[in-house]
Amino acid sequence: MLGLGIIAGASFVKVPQISTLFGSKSAEGLAASGFELENIGLTIHAAYGFLKQLPFGTYGEATIMLLQNTALLALVYKYAKVPASRILTVAATNLLIIAAVLTGALRCDCLVTGCDNAPDKEASLLGTCRSGVDGHCNSSI
Repeated sequence: MLGLGIIAGASFVKVPQISTLFGSKSAEGLAASGFELENIGLTIHAAYGFLKQLPFGTYGEATIMLLQNTALLALVYKYAKVPASRILTVAATNLLIIAAVLTGALRCDCLVTGCDNAPDKEASLLGTCRSGVDGHCNSSI
């Protein structure tokens, strides 16, 4: 019951920002990078809950907010006249994360803890994670 209440509340979190931005037709004072990072975080949150087969009430909030944040980001891009190359890069990054998680190329435990045995943490998120002998997540790029 509480989960459904949280999801219902999450349905309206970004609505005031969206309507204000839509009404003013200006993205002045808003940083697209903040919304982009939030989208990546929400994508990981929703993907983790989905893959762990948690009840929708535990990750549904992230899913709903991701949809709203994506709409907000689209308006920021439109009104701030962000270059198409940046928009494509951000969209490709989000799609890559989703595809990697859904195909099993990136495991849930790597999303949360990172792949400890990788040469660098950033590359590890792009690599294929598999369980090592010692139970840690290893990466092979």
